[in-house]
Amino acid sequence: MSRESPDNTAAAIVIGGAAAVFIVIWKFSTSAGLDMDTGARVLAYMLVWTAAIVGLLKGPNIPLGSLLPLALATPWMCWCPALDHRASKELLYSLSLDVLPGTDRTMVWWAAWYTKASVLLAILGGGYGVKAWRSDAY
Repeated sequence: MSRESPDNTAAAIVIGGAAAVFIVIWKFSTSAGLDMDTGARVLAYMLVWTAAIVGLLKGPNIPLGSLLPLALATPWMCWCPALDHRASKELLYSLSLDVLPGTDRTMVWWAAWYTKASVLLAILGGGYGVKAWRSDAY
């Protein structure tokens, strides 16, 4: 008979679960070339947004075509921290621009907020524009 208390078993399960989460984040971060903090944020954003879209599909009666542009824009929004991380590494090797005129802070053009917002608007506008155009065609 085992003399372990239920508290020891619960602690072992919690520690094992935390170790499994750490390993998943570490593997994801190394495969994407990110540090652990950025990899954890990207992975968490992906999980939350994926759960939100799946919840919208299963919850109210929303057709897939209405959520498809949002589902396509989700990875772009989630990978923005990874772009920032990559920009901080490649700042010395890329064409950079002044963030604020008169300061020493510079940024790679593809990591600027207006580039991220423009791509997001292009994905959403293109997706919903094609949906509106196709619905008018029939």
